[in-house]
Amino acid sequence: MDAKVSAYLLAVQGLPAWSIESAVKDFIQGRVERKRRDKLPTAEEIAAVAREHVTVEATKQTAERARREQIAESQAWEEKQRWLKTSEGQEHQRQRAERAALIMRTAAREA
Repeated sequence: MDAKVSAYLLAVQGLPAWSIESAVKDFIQGRVERKRRDKLPTAEEIAAVAREHVTVEATKQTAERARREQIAESQAWEEKQRWLKTSEGQEHQRQRAERAALIMRTAAREA
């Protein structure tokens, strides 16, 4: 019996407790397809399902992070557009246009 417990502990070592708990619930509630439902899941089966839970959660978190970054980028763009409509923003744009025109005149003379 101790060897079986050790095997389970070794198989799930390093996995978060929530993923192990979710894997065990999946087996108990019959959400895992298995050939032999009359036997307890092996240590490897529990570890594999727990790793799947970790992978799914990591994918969700990556997608959520990307979504938040897109929202932040969109908000920054909108804020810049509002700023460009202010007198300060208009002056900034005018100065940039003057610098660009100067660069183009200089390049045309050198050509």
